[in-house]
Amino acid sequence: MFGLGTVGGIYLFVTQYLQLVRGLTPLAAGLWLLPPAGALILASMLTPILARKREPRFIVAAALAVATVGYLTLAFVEAVSGVPVLVSGFVLVHVGISPLMVLGTDLVIGVTPPAQAGSAAAMSETSMEFGIAIGIAVLGVLGAAAYRADVVDASLPGVPAQARQAAKDSLGTADAAAADLPAPLGERCSAPLARRSRTASTPPLSPARRSRPCSPSWRRPRCDRPRSRPRRIGARPRPATAWSGEGYGVRHPRGRERLFVVGGSS
Repeated sequence: MFGLGTVGGIYLFVTQYLQLVRGLTPLAAGLWLLPPAGALILASMLTPILARKREPRFIVAAALAVATVGYLTLAFVEAVSGVPVLVSGFVLVHVGISPLMVLGTDLVIGVTPPAQAGSAAAMSETSMEFGIAIGIAVLGVLGAAAYRADVVDASLPGVPAQARQAAKDSLGTADAAAADLPAPLGERCSAPLARRSRTASTPPLSPARRSRPCSPSWRRPRCDRPRSRPRRIGARPRPATAWSGEGYGVRHPRGRERLFVVGGSS
C-alpha cells in the first residue's frame, strides 16, 4: 500500500512536469508514460518466475533497491534537464514496485482459506487503490505547500494582482494565468510560456471571446458572429410582432410564437 502510495503521488508530479513545465500536450505526455506502464506489466510477469528460484525476501530487497535508484534519478531531473531521464527513473520505480504488488497479493491469497479467497483478493485490491489515493492526497498537499513556500516571496513586477495571486496558488493556475498575459509578463508567471511560442503580438482574448471559442475548421465558422439563416427566394417576410392584450408576442427562432403576459405567466 505504501509503495503504491508513493507511485501515485509521484505520478501527479510527473504529469505536471511533462505538461506544465515541459509544455507537452496531453497526448505526448501520455506517450512518454507508456514505457513505465510496460515495465510494470513486464516486471509483474517475471516476478513469479523469479519467485520459483529465489526466496521472496531477496526479491523484495532487490526490488526496493531498484525503486530507490529510480527515486534518486527523479530527484535529479531538474539538474540534468531531460525528459528521457525522467522516464528512465520512472521505469525503475515501476520495476521496483511491481514485485511488491505481486508477492504481497500472493502472500495474502496463500494464507487465506479457499472459501475466503475472494474476500482476501478484494481486500488486497482495495488496499492498493487506497494507498494510491492516500499517496496522491498526501504528496499533493506537501507539493503544493512546498510550491507556495517557494514562490511566496517571488518578485513579479508589472504583473496584475489577480495573475500574481494565481501564480502563487499552484503551478496549474500560474500556467492558466500566464496564458492571458503578453509574453513578457507571462514568462514571469509561468516558465512554459516561452516554450509554447506565445508572443507579445498576440493580445489576450477578452472574457466574452474566451467564453465562445471558434468552431473547428471543418464546421461553419461561428466566432461570435450573429447567426442568420438564408431567406428562400420568393418567401414572404414575417410580420412584426404586435401588442396583444396585456402581453406581447415574441416569435420563437423556429417560427412559433409565445405570448408573455406582463405580471402573469406565459
